[in-house]
Amino acid sequence: MLHPLITIVTTVGTAQQASQVAKALLDARLAACVQIDGPLRSFYRWQGQLCDETEYRLNCKTLPSLREKVIQLIRSCHPYELPEVLVVAGESLPDYAKWVAEQVAHEAE
Repeated sequence: MLHPLITIVTTVGTAQQASQVAKALLDARLAACVQIDGPLRSFYRWQGQLCDETEYRLNCKTLPSLREKVIQLIRSCHPYELPEVLVVAGESLPDYAKWVAEQVAHEAE
């Protein structure tokens, strides 16, 4: 039987910013694991301008019950005026879900 988990995805402009956000989430025990991908090349429109930027993507593994706390922490330390925050619902094998729960146990209770 699979167990519910979520991945919260955000992007930042530098590897240092990505590390800072990841460490903040882990220090607060709001995420069991944060994976950083990059550098990525992002194309988007911002304030009427076409942008072509390098970014780093964070995939933050946590419990559904911690979604709002994770989002709040990301928003508080994120360098962007309008951070990307995507919540991806998923399911995991029981052993991995147990490990995630153990890593964030004091916050999830």
